[in-house]
Amino acid sequence: MTYTIDSAIEWYTANAFVYQLANQALRAENIELLYLFRSYIIDLRSQLEQEHKQISSTEVCGVLISTNGFFSTSRDPKVALSFIAGSYNTDKKRLILFEIIVDPQLKSVIFADTEKYSRMKDETKVLFRVGAVFTIT
Repeated sequence: MTYTIDSAIEWYTANAFVYQLANQALRAENIELLYLFRSYIIDLRSQLEQEHKQISSTEVCGVLISTNGFFSTSRDPKVALSFIAGSYNTDKKRLILFEIIVDPQLKSVIFADTEKYSRMKDETKVLFRVGAVFTIT
């Protein structure tokens, strides 16, 4: 696979080496590694922005989504991005990062902060129960 500016997302999702090093550099704020990956990170950001522009916000606002399993999330966007890094876009599926805002007083949305149970404290995970329903705004 040959790298081009337009293949940054493909490389991120298909090459464990690339996404692991890029995320390691970002998480650790490793300036030397960030410098080495600067061109790639710029390409990835640019391609993400292009893909984002193609999504019409009117297509999805007000749509309900629900989970068909336990829904593990992270309060840290960098961690969330690292989890989707191993996935890939297809003609029928797109990778999306949601920002979830939940009122903890709501009894209809059951979730818990799992940090005290987790072996990986830096993942700052929140776990939602099966069947959680969210509205896209």
